[in-house]
Amino acid sequence: MPKSSHSAKPTQQSLVHDQPKAANAFVYDDGLIVVHGPVIIRMTNGLSGKQSSAAAEEVLLGILSSISHFSDLFATAMVNKGMYKVFKRNELMLIRRVYQNMSPAAWELSEWCPPAIDTSTSDQDLTQLEHTPQSYLQCNARDTAVLDALKVLILERCLTFLRPETAHGLTSRDSPHAHRLDDAFYRIWCFCKIFGCNKGREDDVTGQLDWLKGGVLAREQDCVATVKTNLEFDISSVLLNAPDHFARGNLGGLTADQLYDMMELWNCLAVLIQGFQGRVEQARKYGIHASSDVKAGDIEREEAILEEWTAYLLSLGPSVVLDLANVIRDPSEACFTVAQKNGWNTWTPPMYGGSRSTFLKAPVARLYEELITAAAFHSQDPENIEMKETSRKRFVSLAAEIRLRKCCRQWIAPRKISPIVEDRVETFNWASLPGLNGAAYDTAGMAVEKIVEMGFDARQACEALRMTDMGDGLRVDRAVDLLLRQTMY
Repeated sequence: MPKSSHSAKPTQQSLVHDQPKAANAFVYDDGLIVVHGPVIIRMTNGLSGKQSSAAAEEVLLGILSSISHFSDLFATAMVNKGMYKVFKRNELMLIRRVYQNMSPAAWELSEWCPPAIDTSTSDQDLTQLEHTPQSYLQCNARDTAVLDALKVLILERCLTFLRPETAHGLTSRDSPHAHRLDDAFYRIWCFCKIFGCNKGREDDVTGQLDWLKGGVLAREQDCVATVKTNLEFDISSVLLNAPDHFARGNLGGLTADQLYDMMELWNCLAVLIQGFQGRVEQARKYGIHASSDVKAGDIEREEAILEEWTAYLLSLGPSVVLDLANVIRDPSEACFTVAQKNGWNTWTPPMYGGSRSTFLKAPVARLYEELITAAAFHSQDPENIEMKETSRKRFVSLAAEIRLRKCCRQWIAPRKISPIVEDRVETFNWASLPGLNGAAYDTAGMAVEKIVEMGFDARQACEALRMTDMGDGLRVDRAVDLLLRQTMY
C-alpha cells in the first residue's frame, strides 16, 4: 500500500505511532490496525500491551457494529488481519447487530425464533438453544425466501385490490416501498409468533397494543412486575415475562402508515388461504371438527368451524400460509394432507363464543383509529379546538345541574335548588347555545363527525355505524374497522 504523503499528528492518547522505534522503547504490534503499512502500537501513558490491544479492538468492534448490511460487514472484515480477528471473535454478535441495523423488524422476528424451532411451531422445550453464525444466516435466507414466494402469490391473486404503491413495492426490490413492505411482513410474522402459534395469547389485547406501541409497558418493570399497577393483566399476557427483545422492532411505536401496511398485507394472506370453504366432508375426514361438539351433518355449524380453523391457520404466520397457499387450489385433499402432516389439524376452537377472525386486525384497527383521531385533532385550528372545549364544558355543567335538580326533587321533595340553577334548567333555550344548536345530545351525529374526520364521507359513516350496531350503542371503532376492510377489498 503506498505510503501517505503526510503523517498524522500524534496526540496524548494516540496508540498509533509512525516514527522509528527507539532503541529502549517497548512496542506492541498485533496487526489490529494497519495504516499505510505495518503499524507499531507504542505503549504510552502507562498503557500496557494488553490494554492497547483491547482499546484498538474496541474501536474496530464499534466500526463493524455500525455497518448496515451483511455484504458490507463481510467485506470490511477482510480489510486486514486485525479486523478479521475482531470479526471472528465476535461473529454472532456482529451478525445480529448488523441485521438489527438492516431491519429492526426482521431482527426481532429472528430473536423469537431459535434455530431448532420452525417459525410455524411453538415447541417450548427447545427455546433455549442458541444460534451459530451459520444457523442465523440460514434462518435469514429462509425467511427472505418465504417473503419472496408470498409476494409472487399476492401479486397473482390479490392485485385487483392492492394500492399501486404496494404492488410496485412487491414487484421490485429497487422500489422505494419495498423495504417498508418487507418490514410489514416481518411484523405480521412476529405478531403471530408472540400472540398466535398456540401461545394462548389471542386475547392478550394489552400486550398486543403495547407491542404495536413499541413496548412502553414492557420496559417499565415496576408496571408489570408488581401489584401496584392499575392494569389487569391476564395470566397468559406476554407482559408478565416479556424478554428484552419484545417490541424492539417497533421502538417509538408504529405509525398509521405502518399499521395500514400490516392490515393490507394481512388481508392478502387471508385471501391466499380462502379455499377451505365448502369442503366440509374433507375437513371431517381429516379431523378438523374432532375437537368441537359439532355433529356430522350439521353443515351450517361445520362451515362455521371450518372458517374458524382457517383463522387459526392464519394466526400461525406467513410460512404456514405459504405452505397451504401452494396447494389450496388443488381440488383434491392435498391441502388437508399438508395440514395433517404438520399437525395443524390438531387445534382448539375458541371458547365462550370467541373468534380468531379478529386476530391482529382488532388491535391494529384500534391503534390506527387512535392515531388518526389524534392527528386530526392536532391539525385543527387552535381557536376551533378552544371553542369546542368551551362548548363541551358548558354542556357538562348544564347536564350536571339537571341531574342535581332531579336528585333534589326525588329526595328533598318540596325544597328547591338554587333559583339561578332552576331558572337556567327550566327556561334554557338549547337552540341558542353557540356552536351546538341542540346537537350535544346527538350522539349519532358526533360519531359520524369523528368518522368523517378520519377521511370518510358522511354517507359511509352512517352506513358503517348502522351495520355495526349490535344493540350496545354506536361504536366508532367497529365502524372504522368495517370501512377499512371495505377499502382494502
